[in-house]
Amino acid sequence: TYEYAATGLPIAALVDPRSDAMRVLRDYPRLHVADPHDPKAAATAIAAAIADRRSDDGTRLRQAQQHGAALTRDAQLSPHIERILRLART
Repeated sequence: TYEYAATGLPIAALVDPRSDAMRVLRDYPRLHVADPHDPKAAATAIAAAIADRRSDDGTRLRQAQQHGAALTRDAQLSPHIERILRLART
């Protein structure tokens, strides 16, 4: 979820709204959500994600990448690694 959101591409989230993925993605600008138990809603979300991708001139991609930059593995882990290294030096 984290790494894919960092790409800036549209996401069709067919997940339970209470899942941790929705906590991570709730403000993602290219998110298309559907109940995973509703095939018509799922098809609509997937079609919306495809249309989103096809209609993007690069503007939404850059905006979503900026939003997702904080979700990359490096952005998530670096502060913790630095803290561990500081502790190891003391």
